Amino acid sequence: MRLVSLTVLWAALCASVLAADTPQGIQQQMIEADRGVWQAIAGPRPRIAQVRDALAPEYIDMELGICHSRDDVLKDLEAVTGFSFQYKNPRAFVLSPTSGYVIAELTYSSVSNGASASGRVLTTTVFSKDHGRWIAHLHTEMDLKPDAGAPGPPASPGEK
Repeated sequence: MRLVSLTVLWAALCASVLAADTPQGIQQQMIEADRGVWQAIAGPRPRIAQVRDALAPEYIDMELGICHSRDDVLKDLEAVTGFSFQYKNPRAFVLSPTSGYVIAELTYSSVSNGASASGRVLTTTVFSKDHGRWIAHLHTEMDLKPDAGAPGPPASPGEK
């Protein structure tokens, strides 16, 4: 009986590991990595170390045609407070078992250097898997029209 229990446990463990390597499993991993970056920024102050770990050393953020390096992004985040967001309709596209990109809609609000900022954007982030974790290499945003009748970002930090 013990052998049967161990065999069933082993089979279940193998199935869950293999499921993570399916296209759907990879898509979910990338979406979680993308959402995780926003969650690290959310709250009273961004968790800079966590964001740094999620971004590749050669990370590039393209915003309004201007290229920002990883260091630029991390420095800018030091001035951000009270970031809150809604993360909607994420779609992940697998290019290989170790690369792909995520497109998602983001509605956000924050304060940076004393100035309020808010908006609704379509984000695209390119990821690769490095040593078992997904890291971002390139991020772009495109402004979207506000949702008619949709509530703004949540009042409390984090995701709705």
